Amino acid sequence: MNVFDFNIHLPYEVNPDVNSVIDNDLNLDIEGLNKGLELNESLLGELEGANFLLFNTDVFSNSIERFSTAADKELNKVSLTALIDFRRIDLHEYLEQVNSQGGRAIMFNSYLQEISDSDFPK
Repeated sequence: MNVFDFNIHLPYEVNPDVNSVIDNDLNLDIEGLNKGLELNESLLGELEGANFLLFNTDVFSNSIERFSTAADKELNKVSLTALIDFRRIDLHEYLEQVNSQGGRAIMFNSYLQEISDSDFPK
């Protein structure tokens, strides 16, 4: 099996300002994810599987089934990684939603989430 380990981001905005693209990624809802999937359809067709990194820390609050179904049509194996807002009051419930909707990994981003030493106990 050929494997290339990386996370696929699906912002659909093309902009030389990387901060604008990051903002798009951080706010992708189900429609935006599907739009990003469609935009990259030809590239994804070359892969056997993919891990999609979903940067919107609230995207799993709603059903992402339409995205998962569309991604599964394009690829043999799909996994989802969720950027998690560890500061959420309902963190444990949200993690259950992530898991129940196919999320198999979580991540934190010290830069985007401005994580400092004082956050480590959380």
